Amino acid sequence: MKNLISLCVIFLFVLGCGTAKNDDVPMNKTPEVSNDHAVYTGQVVEKEFYTKGGKAAGFKDMYLRLSVQDYFIKFCESKVTKEEIEKLNLGEFDSIKIEGEVKDGEWDSCDPENRVQSRTGSYIVIYAIIS
Repeated sequence: MKNLISLCVIFLFVLGCGTAKNDDVPMNKTPEVSNDHAVYTGQVVEKEFYTKGGKAAGFKDMYLRLSVQDYFIKFCESKVTKEEIEKLNLGEFDSIKIEGEVKDGEWDSCDPENRVQSRTGSYIVIYAIIS
């Protein structure tokens, strides 16, 4: 009986030690906040645009790669232009720090009065390049 109680006490002690709080947050899961917008660090990647039929359209879209997800950069809502990002001459492994906001909606529709067929999903709006 004494051994059983000792075993239970040791088990509870080990169990209590193994449930320490982990304060480490994965990259960009809870971004820094600045002026009501979040600060993200990621890589700018370009991907070929394909039509519904699977044919290359002849141009590339820019995405911001954050951790394991790529977010389409919607320039018509951004305060940063595509040309400003291109001027940075970012290499394949260079990162960029931006102030922005992840939204959900239509990627290709910029004018609410002129509706177009659009890709939908999560995208990012860039308000400023920090570094």
